[in-house]
Amino acid sequence: MFAVGLVLPLLHPLRLTTAYTYLEKRFGLLVRCVGSALFILLRGGWLASVIYAPSLALSAVIPVPKIDAALVPLAELCGTNGSTIFWITVVGLGATIYTALGGLKAVIWTDMIQFFVFVGGLSAIWFLLLSELGTSTLLRELGKVPRAYAGNDFEAGWGKRVQLDGSLSRSFDGTPLEFSWRQLNRFTKIDHVHMEDPQTPRPTIVLPEKSGDVQSATLTFALRVTTSGNPPLQSPPSTVNVLVRDQPGVAATHPPPAYHDRPHDTWFDFSSKFVFTTGVTFWILFVGHLLSSVNSTATDQVALQRYFSASSLKNSKRALWLNAFCDVQLMPIMYLTGAGVLVYYAIHHHPNVPIDTAQAMPFFVAHKLNLVFPGLAGLFIATLFAATMSSIDSGINSISAAITTDWYRRLLVRDQEERHYLKAARWITLSLGLLATCVAVFLGSLGEIWQIAVALMGLWTGPLLGIFLLGFLTRRANTVGVLIGAAAGLVCTFVFHHANGNEFLYALVGLIPTLLLGYLTSIPGPLPQSKQISGLTYWTRKK
Repeated sequence: MFAVGLVLPLLHPLRLTTAYTYLEKRFGLLVRCVGSALFILLRGGWLASVIYAPSLALSAVIPVPKIDAALVPLAELCGTNGSTIFWITVVGLGATIYTALGGLKAVIWTDMIQFFVFVGGLSAIWFLLLSELGTSTLLRELGKVPRAYAGNDFEAGWGKRVQLDGSLSRSFDGTPLEFSWRQLNRFTKIDHVHMEDPQTPRPTIVLPEKSGDVQSATLTFALRVTTSGNPPLQSPPSTVNVLVRDQPGVAATHPPPAYHDRPHDTWFDFSSKFVFTTGVTFWILFVGHLLSSVNSTATDQVALQRYFSASSLKNSKRALWLNAFCDVQLMPIMYLTGAGVLVYYAIHHHPNVPIDTAQAMPFFVAHKLNLVFPGLAGLFIATLFAATMSSIDSGINSISAAITTDWYRRLLVRDQEERHYLKAARWITLSLGLLATCVAVFLGSLGEIWQIAVALMGLWTGPLLGIFLLGFLTRRANTVGVLIGAAAGLVCTFVFHHANGNEFLYALVGLIPTLLLGYLTSIPGPLPQSKQISGLTYWTRKK
C-alpha cells in the first residue's frame, strides 16, 4: 500500500534511471551521492552472501573431492571447503557474465523463467515430505524435536584431560535424552583423540601430545541428543571447538542462546527478549521484515528498476501487487519446508546429516528425493541456481546502474554518447561480479549465513530509508538536516551492533534517529526552494 499509494506515483512520472536521482532533485547532489553510496554498501554485502549461501548448499549435493584436496590451505583460511569455493566461482561468474551481456532485459526475462523452475523444485520437495510424513505428523512432532547444546568453545594444553559439557541440551516432550558425541575432524600430524563415555552428557577427552612443528590445532566435536519417546526424535547436531596449543587462554563462559529453551513449533512468541542477542520473536521479526519490505519498495534500486521499466504507472502498480501476492504465498511455504526437513531427519535418523544446517536441504534432496524420483536432484540444483541467479543478476545490474548513473556519468564523465555509458556499465558489472565472488569466498569464517545477510543489509537500511521518508513525507527537511540525521542513524546502528544488538533491529535503530534529527535540525535552516518540493513530496504531488 505504501509503495502503490506514495512511492510509485511520485517516482514513476520522473522517468528515473536510478531512485537516487530523486534525492538530487529533492535535496541536492551531495544527498544523492550519500543515498547511492548507502545502497551500494547495502546491496554489495548482500550480493556476496547470496552467492555464498547456495554454493554452500551445492557443495553438499555435488562435492568435488579433488578440488577439496587441492584447496585445503585456502579453504582453512576462508572457513569453508574446496567444493564450496568451486561453486562460489561457478555461481558468481556465471551470473555476472550473462548479466553483463544482457543487461536489464536479460535480468527480467531470466527471472521469470527461474521463478517457474523454483516453484517446480519446491513442489517436488513438498510432495515427498507430505507423502513421507503427512501434515499431522509434521505439526505434531515439530514441537517435540530436542535441541542439543555442546557448550562453549574453549582452549586447552597439549596432552590434557578435559571434559565436554552437553548437559544443557533440551528435551521438549518430557522424556530422558540419549547422548551421542563424535569428533568431526582428523589430523595427520597429531595423534587421535581418545574420548571416554561418548554416550554421556559430559564425556572426558584426552587431548593429543604435541607433535613436530604443529603450533596449534582446533578440534571439533559434535553432539546429537535423542528422545526416548515414540518415535525417538533426534536433534540437529551442535558443535563445540577446542583450540589446543602451548599456552591456552581462559575462554569466557556464555549461556546458551536465548532461543535454546523455545520449542521449534513456537510460531508466535510475543515476548520482548532477544533485543541484545541472536534470536527472533514475533515483534522482532515483524519489525525487521516490515522495514525491509518498505525499504525495498521505496529506496532499493533492485526492485525499483523493474517498476521504472514498466510502460505505464498502471503496469508498474500491477507488477508490484503481483510481487506482493507471490511473496505472501511463498515465504510461509519456504519456512515450513525447512521445518519439514528438520522433522524428517528427527524421525529418520541419518548419521551423515551435515553439521551445517544450510546444507540439510540439499542433503535431503541428494540422499532421499533423488532415490524416489531419479533426476530430481538435478531439478533441485536448477531450483537453487534459479533462485540464486535471479537475485545475483538483479543485484549486480542495480549496483552497476547506480555506479554508472550516480557516479560515473554524473560526476566523472559527462556528455558522452549512450554507447560509451553502456560499455562502461558492462565493465562495471564484470568488476562487481568478480569482487562479490571474491568476498563470498571469505564469508564462511564470519558465522551463520542468515545472520551475515541480515546484518550486512540492516547496517545501512535505517539511514537510507530515513532519507527517502524525509523527502517523501516532509516539506521542511533540507540538505543539512538530512545529512545530520543520516550520520546519527549510522552511528546509532554501529553502536547497537557493537553492543551485540539483534540483527533484525538494526534498521529500526538507524531509522528513528535519522527521521527525528533529520527533521529537527532542518527547522532552523532555510526552507527548501519550490522546485525541491513541487511534485516531489506527498503533500505537493501531482494528482
